[in-house]
Amino acid sequence: MQGIEQLVESIQLHRQYLLESGVTVSSAQRQVHSELQALIMQAVTDALKTEMSDEEWDSTIADITRRERDPYTVASEIQARIGLGGGISK
Repeated sequence: MQGIEQLVESIQLHRQYLLESGVTVSSAQRQVHSELQALIMQAVTDALKTEMSDEEWDSTIADITRRERDPYTVASEIQARIGLGGGISK
């Protein structure tokens, strides 16, 4: 029984350390950041699929591959089409 009591006490002390040090907050913030980023990326991908057909996407990729268009300009154009402001930085 003494071993279990020591284990429980060690777990409680470690939990208290995590709470006081902010480690659990940082971990939670990283998790929320990651989830939010994934949701935004999915929304952008969905908007892109709505605005561009597969054929247009393939053609755009081919243009960039042949260096007929540059990816930064294309990205800015797509960004405007799906309603995102700003621009793409080189």
